[in-house]
Amino acid sequence: MKQVGEIILRDEVYSIQGGEFIDGSLFVATNDETQAIYKINLTDGTASKILDRNLTSGSEGEGMTVTFKDGSPVIVAIDMGPLFVNAFVREYTTGELL
Repeated sequence: MKQVGEIILRDEVYSIQGGEFIDGSLFVATNDETQAIYKINLTDGTASKILDRNLTSGSEGEGMTVTFKDGSPVIVAIDMGPLFVNAFVREYTTGELL
């Protein structure tokens, strides 16, 4: 692998756990205060919060992917429960995702 570019963020995004490039944007899952998922504009570096996962206390937000269901984009995210012996795969739909 080799680095092919750099994105300078105009908005701070903390504790990124994973992400995916799709349709000209970077979507990232975080383990910040609300385990939010953000959409980052690759042209200007702005970050828009798509959703807050608000997991139970002690849980950790992990990675995510964007896929399509019935022709509409959905976010599929993984999180670990407080004991880290249980993992959850959750599907989120939002309004205008892409």
